[in-house]
Amino acid sequence: MVLAAAAVIAAVVITGVMLSGDPPPRDRTGPGVVLVYEVAPFEGQTQTQARDLAIAGIRARLDEKGTDRPSVRAVGPAQVEIQFGGDPDSVDHVIELIERRAALGIHHVVELDPEMKATIDAAKAEAPSGITAEVDVWDGPDGPHRDEYLWSEDRLRLEAWLQGKGPAVGAGDRRVVLESMAPAAAPIKSRWRTYVIERAPIIGGADVARASVTYDQNTMRPEVELVLDDDGRVRFGQATAAAIGRKLAIVLDGRVMSAPVVMSEIPGGSIRVTMGYSDDPGDAERQAHALVSVVRAGTMPALRLVDRIDVGPAR
Repeated sequence: MVLAAAAVIAAVVITGVMLSGDPPPRDRTGPGVVLVYEVAPFEGQTQTQARDLAIAGIRARLDEKGTDRPSVRAVGPAQVEIQFGGDPDSVDHVIELIERRAALGIHHVVELDPEMKATIDAAKAEAPSGITAEVDVWDGPDGPHRDEYLWSEDRLRLEAWLQGKGPAVGAGDRRVVLESMAPAAAPIKSRWRTYVIERAPIIGGADVARASVTYDQNTMRPEVELVLDDDGRVRFGQATAAAIGRKLAIVLDGRVMSAPVVMSEIPGGSIRVTMGYSDDPGDAERQAHALVSVVRAGTMPALRLVDRIDVGPAR
């Protein structure tokens, strides 16, 4: 993939809603689900601040999706109860939308990282089952580039093997992330490859002003288009001007969505995220709309599901 007149990333806008009064009683007039989450505050937040931020974010996400009969209320200082209607097939998609942290960013890819090179050499010597070392070669405006990586069809196996190498892999100001590489043709399985990236993102959550779903004119695959604010546009233009020939990793929730090569400075601040490939033709579109909902509604504190009650129609 080549990064030229447009780029790829996303971010987070935080909203807040103050709570007042007691919530209405649970609606048991139709099918739906009741979820109870425990909220963990960010550093520097009080428990009630985290709870209220979670309620605001959940409400915004459910409203954005058009969820049937949503009710979101506080349950003490640390818990949130959510009830919404809908058939059982839609519940898992709503839960995924609620729980998504939406940690997105554009990061510099580190070529020929010495610690990763030592890990790759260890993989060549040990030959762990299902894990292979490969070489990535590309041409940029500044000349040829070369990097090595590990890949596997089993993400968990690859992650476990990397973790077994200890903290030296991806320590300090760098970290290792994985990308799902789409197969060239069926029935070849998707496979996962490593990238070493700079831990600090070039662009972060507060830099996106607008988010919308669009479609690639050639493939008609859904994409998420994000428009950076003035400060983000300037910093992104400067970063791309300094990174010509290098790769930038577009990371969503700890996974690389894509890693295009910067072919020229990108001053416009318009960025596109291409959704991952799936056997389900509607899955990429659901991913795109869910991502836009999360970006618009904002990131939230960590949520831990502590109770789920499936509600049937009243009799």
